[in-house]
Amino acid sequence: MDFGGANALYFWELFYYTPMMMAQRLLQEQQFTLAEQWLRYVWSPSGYVVRGNQEDRFWNVRPLQEDTGWNDSPLKALDPDAVAQNDPMHYKVATFMRGLDLLIARGDTAYRKLERDSLAEAKVWYSQALNLLGEQSYIEDDLEWTEPTLGDASSDAAAARHLAVLCLLCEGKTRELKAMTSPKVAGAIEFLPEANEVMQGYWLTLRQRMFNLRHNLTLDGQPLLLPLFAKPADPKALLNAAVAAESGAGAGLAPVDLPLWRFEPMLDSARGLVSQLIQFGNSVQNVLERKDAESLTALLQNQGFELMASSIRLQEGVQQELEAEKSILSQALASAQQRLTSYTRLYDENINARERSAMDALTASQSIAAGAKIAHMSAAAADLVPNIFGFAAGGSKYGGVANAVGIGITLAADAASIAGTRIMQEEAYRRRREEWEIQRNNAQGEVLQVEAQLTALDVRRESAQLQTNYLKTQQGQLRAGLDFLQNKFSNVALYSWMRGRLASIYFQFYDLAASRCLMAERAWQWASGESRTFIRGGGWQGTWAGLTCGEGLMLNLAQLEAAYMKGSRRALEVTRTVSLAELYRSDKLAEEDRFELASAVSAMIGGDKTEAGSVANGIRLENGELIATVTLADLEIAGDYPQQLGAQRRIKQVSVSLPALLGPYQDIQAVMNYTGGQQPLPPGCEQMAISQGIKDSGMFTPDFNDSRWLPFEGANVAEGSLALRFPQAKGKQEDVLKTLSDIILHVNYTILP
Repeated sequence: MDFGGANALYFWELFYYTPMMMAQRLLQEQQFTLAEQWLRYVWSPSGYVVRGNQEDRFWNVRPLQEDTGWNDSPLKALDPDAVAQNDPMHYKVATFMRGLDLLIARGDTAYRKLERDSLAEAKVWYSQALNLLGEQSYIEDDLEWTEPTLGDASSDAAAARHLAVLCLLCEGKTRELKAMTSPKVAGAIEFLPEANEVMQGYWLTLRQRMFNLRHNLTLDGQPLLLPLFAKPADPKALLNAAVAAESGAGAGLAPVDLPLWRFEPMLDSARGLVSQLIQFGNSVQNVLERKDAESLTALLQNQGFELMASSIRLQEGVQQELEAEKSILSQALASAQQRLTSYTRLYDENINARERSAMDALTASQSIAAGAKIAHMSAAAADLVPNIFGFAAGGSKYGGVANAVGIGITLAADAASIAGTRIMQEEAYRRRREEWEIQRNNAQGEVLQVEAQLTALDVRRESAQLQTNYLKTQQGQLRAGLDFLQNKFSNVALYSWMRGRLASIYFQFYDLAASRCLMAERAWQWASGESRTFIRGGGWQGTWAGLTCGEGLMLNLAQLEAAYMKGSRRALEVTRTVSLAELYRSDKLAEEDRFELASAVSAMIGGDKTEAGSVANGIRLENGELIATVTLADLEIAGDYPQQLGAQRRIKQVSVSLPALLGPYQDIQAVMNYTGGQQPLPPGCEQMAISQGIKDSGMFTPDFNDSRWLPFEGANVAEGSLALRFPQAKGKQEDVLKTLSDIILHVNYTILP
C-alpha cells in the first residue's frame, strides 16, 4: 500500500482522516467509548493483538509506524496536512494529544459526578494520562537572546542555519546545538525552536486535577464534602435510572449542597435557566435540521445532476437513433427515386423498337401464311378445270370446290386471328403501360413521403439537439448550484462543526441547569422538612443529542412547585426570650455546674479562673476569647406549646441582647456560632456578628422577607448548641465585659403542623 503514489490521498483519508474525524466528533459528543474505539484504528498505547498474538507495534497506519524521527528539512508549504504527510511525526504528535484529550475528558466526566467511586475512576484516567506523558522535560530559557531584524532573520544563510539547528535538535546533540545557537557565534540570528505550549499544558492540567483529588477539592478547586458511605439506594431512583439507561439517557445527577437562597428565588432562577436551556435545545435542533436540510439539498442536487447526466445520455441516444433513421430514410428515398425514374422511363417509352419489330414481323408472318392459303385456294379452284384434252372424258377434281371453300374459310379465320392477335398485343402493352403508370405514381408518392419524413426528421433532430443543449445547460446550472452548496460558508461542514460545538456546550449547560434545579429542590426540602425528590436524572439522552432535556427539567420544576403549593401551611410564629444568667444558675444544670454569670465573667477577666459550668452550658476563657455556650435542648423550647400544634419547630431568627455599660458611640464585638445540628445550615448561616448588643440579629436591618436564609434559620430548636465568642476579652473589651450581667437570647421560631 503506497502512501506516496497516485492513491496516497485516498489512503490517508481512509486510514487516518476518517478515524480521527470520528474520534474527534465522538469526543465532542461525550461518547468516550466509541471515540476510543475509533482512535484505536490509528493508535493504541497497549498495542495490537492479531490472531491471538501480540504484535510489536502501537500504530495502525503504515506511515506513522514506519516514521520514527523528524525530517531533516521540513516541507516549505503553508498547508499543514501537506507538511504532516511529508513528515508523519506531526500526525503522531496530534494523535497522541487527541488521546490525552480523551483521557482527561473521561476523568473530568467522572470527577463531576462527585462520588467516591467516580473520584477513584477519575484518578485512574488521570494516572493513565500521566503515565503516557512521562516526566516533564525541563526547557531552559535563553538568557542571551538578541533581537535580530526580520531582514537578517529571513536571509538564506539564516534559513540554512535554522535547518541545521533543527537537525541537531532531532538528533539530540545538545552541546552542538547550544554552541550553534549561542548569540556569540557569528550569524547566529535564527529564531529558537518554539515550545509546544499545548503539550506543556497537559502536565499542568493533570497536576492540578491530581492536587484537587488529593486535597478533597472539586474540579474548580472548591472544598468537597462527601459522606463516608454512599446514600442508601432509592428503589424509585433505581427504577428511573434503569428506564433512563434503557432509553439511552445520560448519567444521574450529582448531589448539591443547601443553597443560601430561599426556595422562591431559587425556583425562579432554575426556571429561567431551564428556559434558556430549552432555547439552547431549540438552537441545537435548528442546527440539526439545517444540517439535514443542507445534506438533503446536496443529495437532491447530486441526484438531479446524475439524473440530468442520464437524461443527456438518453437524449444523445435519441440523436443517434434519429441519425440511423435518417440513414434508413435516405436509402429508402434513393430506392424510391430509382423506381420513379425507371417507371417514368418505361412509361414514356411504352413500346420499344424491338417489341414493335417483333409485332410487325409476327403480322408479316401471319400475312404471308394467309397469302399461301390464297395460293392453295387458287390451286383448289384450278383443280376443277379438266387437264385432259380431246374427246376423252374426266381429268377434273370435283373436291376442289369444297377444298377451295374450306381454304377460303380458313383464310378468313386467319385474317381475323391476325387482327385479334395484334389487338390483343396492343392491349397487353396498353395494360402494361397503365401498370407502369401506377408504379411510377406510387414511386413518386413514396419519394414525396420519404422527403416529408426527412423534413420531419430534421425537425426532430433539431429539437433533440435543442433538448440536449437545454439538459447540458441545466446540468451546468446544477453543478454550479452543487459547487455553491459545497463551498458556501453555511454548508454541511459548518453545521457539522456547530453541532459538535453546541453538543459540548449544551451538555455543560444542561449540567448547570440540572444543578440549579437540584439546588431549588434542596431549598424546598430544607423549607418543608421533606425528603421527596422531583428532579430526575437521566434527562440527557445522548442518542438524541440531548433534545427535550430542558422540557423534562421544566416538568420536574412544575411538579416541585405544585408540591410546594400543596404542602404550604401557615406556620405559628413564636418568640422565646432566654436569659443565660438564669439558665446557668437554674436547676436544669447539675449542682456543680451552676454559677453566676456576672461574677464568673469578672473572675475570668481578672484571671482568677478560666471556666465555669460545663462544656455544653457554661463559659470559658480560651486564647483571649470569652466563650459562652448553651445547648438548645436544655432550653426546652420544644415544650412551650403542645405537640399537637405541630412537631416541626425550627428557628426563624435569633437576636442577642447584652446588658452591659457601654460608653457613647461604643460598640461591642462578638460572634455567635451554631454547631452540632444533624442537618447542616446553609452556607454563611451558621454564624453571625454582634456589634450593638441590643436585640442584635447580626443584620443592619432585620428583614424576614430576605431572599436569603437568615442566620440560624431552619435549625431545630432541640438540636445543636450556640456559642457566643467575645474576642479580645482581656484587651479592648475588658472594661465592657466586666459590666456584662447577662446574655439574653431572643429566639423567633415557627411551628409547622
